[in-house]
Amino acid sequence: MMRKLLLLVAAFMVFGATAQNKSDEMDVMVINPKEMGIPKHKIEDLIRRKVAYHNRLFEKNDLLIKRGVKSIEYFEAPVEFGNLSLEATSLSISSAGLPPVFDGTAFSNRSLEEKITRWLKKNSENYKVILIPRKKQALECGMSFRSNALSFSLIYLAETGQCASDWLLAHELGHQDGLVHEGESEVGAGGDCPDQPSLMHSGLQGERDLIFGNPSECAQGRGKPSKTPYDLYKERSERNKKGAYRVQSESQVPVRPIVISEQYEIKNMDVHAKIVLYNPTRQSMKGTLRLIDLNAPVSLKNRSVTFPEVMTVKPKGVTYHEVTTTREKLLGYGETLKVSAEINWQ
Repeated sequence: MMRKLLLLVAAFMVFGATAQNKSDEMDVMVINPKEMGIPKHKIEDLIRRKVAYHNRLFEKNDLLIKRGVKSIEYFEAPVEFGNLSLEATSLSISSAGLPPVFDGTAFSNRSLEEKITRWLKKNSENYKVILIPRKKQALECGMSFRSNALSFSLIYLAETGQCASDWLLAHELGHQDGLVHEGESEVGAGGDCPDQPSLMHSGLQGERDLIFGNPSECAQGRGKPSKTPYDLYKERSERNKKGAYRVQSESQVPVRPIVISEQYEIKNMDVHAKIVLYNPTRQSMKGTLRLIDLNAPVSLKNRSVTFPEVMTVKPKGVTYHEVTTTREKLLGYGETLKVSAEINWQ
């Protein structure tokens, strides 16, 4: 087992594992979503956004690999998550049918452990991603486990801060593919590219737009004949090109544009919204925008405003949309507004 805690975004544990041929689909389990303070539709938008980033990364590196979300499930449990390394170790041990080693971890809760173990073993050829509420004292953002029988990634879900990076999901799924950080193996190890860290580089800083070993942008140094992450994904891409790959419709995965960011400026009685959307499909899409004040009591049934004009987002690109309304129309509640956008796509 390898453990990386201090100042690492992610860590990877492996118990006698051999390479697994994962499908290009992932199952997502969101535990205690109420503690995240994010509506479910935004949680799903965050997931889709991270998957879209993932696929753009492969496309940028000229690799025919496209991943999608097979299912998203939610589960509430009376637990509090602690250190990710202990939590992932606890789950990996219990899911293997071994007696628990740690007391006090979230996954030592019997009902949660049984639920997740069944879920991990169902369709185990899919990537398994477990999203949990982030704790402020945490020093890491993700932890992955891989064995001969199953694999999973345990990730803090956050809208802002160090754990909000979209590349984190691609990094953790890389661990499920058997890739490791630099210096941890002669096969599938990350490294530094000329201007920035590569996907499997360990640490907090920088983006992860490059895959170590790509000869055109992040080539391996001379005298190092080890197989790189790019080599491994290139082999997978070549297999896909030979016909083993089932191409999914662009208009189905994902089925709608993704909200990249929302900014709200409130001055006196006016509320100004700036919304940035990314449409990964090849079709332009239309929808209507609804703003809602999440701080308003649930008893206020009409606590939102829907804009009559139809907004259009362009295909395969980013669209910026701005609207202005008033606190009166929005039924802004109290001194502090917590505005959120919902879009009904046609």
